[in-house]
Amino acid sequence: MLSKNLMSGLSFLIASVFLTSCDGVIIADRVNDNKIGEALSEVSGVQSDASSKSSRIAIYDKTVHKIHRFDLTNAKYLGAFAVDDPDQEHYVFYKDSSSYLIDLTKKSLTIFKEDGSKIKNPVRLIGNPVSAAFNAKKGLFLVYDELGSVGLLKLSPSGDVLARAILGTELEEGASISAGDINREGQLIAALNSGEIALIDLDATLNSDDQQWVYTKVSTTLSNIRWLASLPNDAKIVLVQTTDKLALVDATTGTVLSEQDDTGVVVKRSRGANPHLVAVDENSMTMLYVQDSVIKRKTIYNLSLQVEESFLDLKLGLWNFVGTNLERGVINLGNENKTKKEFNSYSLSKNMLAVDSKEIVGKTTLRLTNDFIFALYDSELGYAVRYDISSDVQKEFKYFNAKHIKPQRN
Repeated sequence: MLSKNLMSGLSFLIASVFLTSCDGVIIADRVNDNKIGEALSEVSGVQSDASSKSSRIAIYDKTVHKIHRFDLTNAKYLGAFAVDDPDQEHYVFYKDSSSYLIDLTKKSLTIFKEDGSKIKNPVRLIGNPVSAAFNAKKGLFLVYDELGSVGLLKLSPSGDVLARAILGTELEEGASISAGDINREGQLIAALNSGEIALIDLDATLNSDDQQWVYTKVSTTLSNIRWLASLPNDAKIVLVQTTDKLALVDATTGTVLSEQDDTGVVVKRSRGANPHLVAVDENSMTMLYVQDSVIKRKTIYNLSLQVEESFLDLKLGLWNFVGTNLERGVINLGNENKTKKEFNSYSLSKNMLAVDSKEIVGKTTLRLTNDFIFALYDSELGYAVRYDISSDVQKEFKYFNAKHIKPQRN
């Protein structure tokens, strides 16, 4: 017979994996647990800095196996890079402040530079990569693999490799990294399995003679931290999630500044411009975020969405997200099924008033920025749409794949 402890553990596991309702099954976000940076399945082609608006995007197109670049503000197609491993999933890291992009697959890491040249595998890990973190302004890129190894790069503004290292996750005996994020100052803020939080100087680590972690650490009252995100307005403050609570922590002192115990089932965690989590509980959806050093929550009801992209803009007071409607997620148009996705925008200052809603029909890859929804459609000739968030204006991009398609010979 199963012990009570085992039964309790199984019950917690089942509750953590999914929440069932009459509308369908909502999958909990567990892929980001115990990762350094963002889980690859959650990586967007837009990683915007909180202080600036994203005007350019880089996105992988599996139809022609290329990474496209678009200028969304001026509605221009900027060109494409051909990838080397078309049979792999591609995860693109790109920011407006950089003149290069990073393409990561299970097999390779490639830096594509503005002049068309590329650097292949500047670091090579034994295991498959599972997550990564990128600070373009500081030229720091980190990749974390399934075996617990960390690859670290220091890059110039043009994408040249200035320094590199491969390290393990143990800082000292009894203290290993369980989760982490690179803050705006270029430090790796790491939760440790000892319950401590470490501030790791990545530049000093790369420049040390034996390339060992250079860090300071503080004790906390928390345990089992499985996810954390640094805040844009204070590099030393982190939002952390443990197995039973959400907390705001000062990484220099270990002090818990704010916490929430009842979060529901977390289905989405987003760093982006303003870190936040999306949780569901029966027929409600709650967004948890940080403002004025306090964890706050906003709740809406009767919205059956599996959230895929979420973007919080505290300057404008808007929460924007895209998801698949669990009640009518697939519709039939003609002879083929097409996915219907929904975009919704809510005003935090207007008592969670819905200020915009759009439907996007078709097989697409979607990205959210401060001002736009970008939808790349599965199209051999190339088709994408920029939807303006603040208006009904749409801008189409057409036929950008045409020159990449090779004519078939008889």
